Amino acid sequence: MGNIVTVEMAFNDKGEEIKNIVTVIGNRKTGKKADVYKGGGSAVRSDKFIIDRVADNIISYGGTVAVVKSETPPATSALTGPKPEAALGAGGLIGSINFKSGGNIFIQCDGEFVQSGVAHTVTADGNVLIRQPGLTLLANNVLITLGDAAPPQNPLKKPGAETAPAAAAPAAALFSGDLKAIECYGMVEMITDDKLIHADIMKFDAAEEKTILDMLDADDDVRVYMHGDDGNDKVMCARHTLLLEQKTGTFTPGGQMLILPFHKSQPAPRGAANSPSRKMGP
Repeated sequence: MGNIVTVEMAFNDKGEEIKNIVTVIGNRKTGKKADVYKGGGSAVRSDKFIIDRVADNIISYGGTVAVVKSETPPATSALTGPKPEAALGAGGLIGSINFKSGGNIFIQCDGEFVQSGVAHTVTADGNVLIRQPGLTLLANNVLITLGDAAPPQNPLKKPGAETAPAAAAPAAALFSGDLKAIECYGMVEMITDDKLIHADIMKFDAAEEKTILDMLDADDDVRVYMHGDDGNDKVMCARHTLLLEQKTGTFTPGGQMLILPFHKSQPAPRGAANSPSRKMGP
């Protein structure tokens, strides 16, 4: 058996639709998850979907995995191309997550995954993983804000489509606008081919091309582990914030900043007392 699809509809006395909810559930006996998808390979998979066409939102539960296929090839990235002399600038420290730059996007989470067409947001909770070419992002909670352009018309609203599987809408609506901002909270990690960044909070503004990394503990450091072309490793410790400006290639720490050799095979444990800067600074 495939997906189990149910539709609930209601109209007011003027004939206006006031309720239109599609529920999609996978096959629990076989352990098969529910799939909703759009042509071109984009798909979202989870245990259960609730699609509210009137409120224009989608909620999924139970280990959501989303793959959004790009129609354009990945743009050349400073993260994967040759490293210029300015590689220690903001552009070298972190690449922006840009859903219109090309390349497939992979997202998974353990908790709720919610897409709101009205608010133009996507939220993911619980062990969130976002992966794009050249960049992997992990966090406990993620909020993605998209541009204000309305998403495409939902094909499920067409007359006669009430009994059709909930197929084309969710993946089509995901990331239908350009990325406006992304916020990540809790155990934030950003990983590239040669860098690992640890923070508690990350906020990225696409228009300004600015990224703010922050720690909840004012005595703790944002840490950027870097693997150099010479094979040596370093760690940058910035207390307790780090502002990266991709447009100018500059970065500004909130307090003391140190760049130190790092010889261990694993990053230092989180927490102010474990910061590599503790041996070198106050």
